[in-house]
Amino acid sequence: MDLSDADDDMIKGVESITVDATDTSSGIKQSADANGNAEGVLSLKKKQKATSSSIASEFESFTLLRQEKMANNTLFQQEQMATEKQYKVMQLDIEERKFKVEEQKMDMLKQERQKS
Repeated sequence: MDLSDADDDMIKGVESITVDATDTSSGIKQSADANGNAEGVLSLKKKQKATSSSIASEFESFTLLRQEKMANNTLFQQEQMATEKQYKVMQLDIEERKFKVEEQKMDMLKQERQKS
């Protein structure tokens, strides 16, 4: 093997390192392959491996998230119903005022006719 073959091997990334790390926040074991290039700079490729405990943890997390979302939806629906009720009350109040104005106009016309 001469010197040019050694350089070719280094450029192709023959040298590789495998690193295992555990992410404690999510409970997911990650495996990363580190490849050295010609300049000696490492590049990482992450691979996730799900364990049974992380699946159970994720399921519990999703269950809690779903319950929270359902509670928020219920609260939103209650607020929306209250807003709609308030809107309908305001509409009825406006219609009632219009009706009273029309009654007053009718009464005024009757009084004018009686005077004439």
